[in-house]
Amino acid sequence: MASRYFHDPIPVVVSGQRELDYTIVGSFEEAIPVARSHGMAKLLVCANSRRKVEALAAEARTIVPPRLVVAHHGSLSRREREEAEEFMRSTRYGVCVATMTLEIGIDIGDIDGVILAEPPPSISALLQRVGRGNRRSNVTTAIAICASEDEHAVTVAMFEAARQGQLETLPYEPDLSVVVQQLFSMLYAQPTGLTSDELRQVFTNFCPPTDLEEILAHLGRRSFLESRPSRWYASSTVMDMGERGFIHSNVPNQTALRVVDIHSHRVIGQVHEAVDEVFALAGRAWRVVEIKGDSVYVRQVPGRAPAPAFRPHHARGAFARYLPDRLRKADNSEYGG
Repeated sequence: MASRYFHDPIPVVVSGQRELDYTIVGSFEEAIPVARSHGMAKLLVCANSRRKVEALAAEARTIVPPRLVVAHHGSLSRREREEAEEFMRSTRYGVCVATMTLEIGIDIGDIDGVILAEPPPSISALLQRVGRGNRRSNVTTAIAICASEDEHAVTVAMFEAARQGQLETLPYEPDLSVVVQQLFSMLYAQPTGLTSDELRQVFTNFCPPTDLEEILAHLGRRSFLESRPSRWYASSTVMDMGERGFIHSNVPNQTALRVVDIHSHRVIGQVHEAVDEVFALAGRAWRVVEIKGDSVYVRQVPGRAPAPAFRPHHARGAFARYLPDRLRKADNSEYGG
């Protein structure tokens, strides 16, 4: 059945980039025949959330052979993600459903086309996503799924804005937890200390001098840093943290349950503590056998299942807790990865 929202391919030429043809359809089921009509054998399906990825991966497995479908998002284990990447690099026919984890920096080979499962969060994200498609050609072909009139209007407006070269100008707000992590790392690596002037130069255009002074004083009061005439040093506490490898990454820890295949003992990914008896992960359905410690032991079952709850990602780094109260900003927002 034809979609109410179906558009014939519309050429859009973005300044400095390849010509872009896009087609709008009303559902994922309608998108696959359109992709085939364009000769797209290898597809990247872009979604905004991990739950959407799991739902679409499960749906894709009912439309194309399940062995040709992989999922990719931040709650899957590294092994699962790497195998999905390798599959897409080596296959001629395949579908990868992913969040922004695959938008930049990861090689998955040549992609014939991109399906936007929902309107991207920004015009920049739209261009980044569709730009992954068919790089061997001067024309990029994209398919956008719009499940409502509102999504249709937003998507058309975004493509039109892209055609006109309009990009968002959002204010940049630095994550000051980076300052703490870098202070710890630099002073750990420099036992002879650094002067205040040297530290100010490091954070020029990133952290205002007044904020840096407040952070240094706060860390000094909490005995993480020591101030002697004209120089700052790492305390024994920070030196011990460095020896144990605790100061070299600002990625926040996520408390969650590991999902383990009870037959292969393979870690599939991680989920929130509360899971249904049957749930979807990595595009496959799993039944809970046992929850023990920090692990959920599961076995694969046929059919489809709802995606589990995923813990929200945090926009602030792990070292945000060391900032002065005035500079510490709680941010529990979830984004796609």
